[in-house]
Amino acid sequence: MDLKGFQWISADISGSQWISDDLSGSQRISMDLKGPQQISDDLSGSHRISVVISGSQWISEDLSLSQRISMYLWGSQWISEDLSGSQRSSADLNGSQWILADLNGSQMTLADLSGSQRISMDLKGPQQISDDLSGSQRMSEVISGSQWISEDLSGSQRSSADLNGSQRISEDLNGSQRPSADLK
Repeated sequence: MDLKGFQWISADISGSQWISDDLSGSQRISMDLKGPQQISDDLSGSHRISVVISGSQWISEDLSLSQRISMYLWGSQWISEDLSGSQRSSADLNGSQWILADLNGSQMTLADLSGSQRISMDLKGPQQISDDLSGSQRMSEVISGSQWISEDLSGSQRSSADLNGSQRISEDLNGSQRPSADLK
């Protein structure tokens, strides 16, 4: 114990645990050498960093902003959580996949960067949109109104279907042609 610097150090050799407290700066560092887990707490800024080397997991928590970031280095997965806004971002670098979820608005976006595919879903709507950026194809679905829309931006073709009214419409924007069919 250092009374001038208000520093306190505790070591447990048998359990391989090491703790350092800085009471003036409200900072605490804890290390478990067997785990091996390392935790750093900044109580003044409500910031916490945790590292688990065995599982290649890294976690950063900012309790004041209710933000949490975790990373798995083995699986190349990255997760960011904003607990106040209920927003979560996830990325898998191996599969080039990126997921964004907004739990308040019930919106989820999934992007596959390798295949240039993007899927967006609004669970409250409920609306589902799928974009294929390489083929310039877009599909939109509104389940509540039983409406289905498919757009091919390269060929300027659009198809829509109304399942309630059993009506299907196909539009060719280049030739300005619009066939319509009433399945009833």
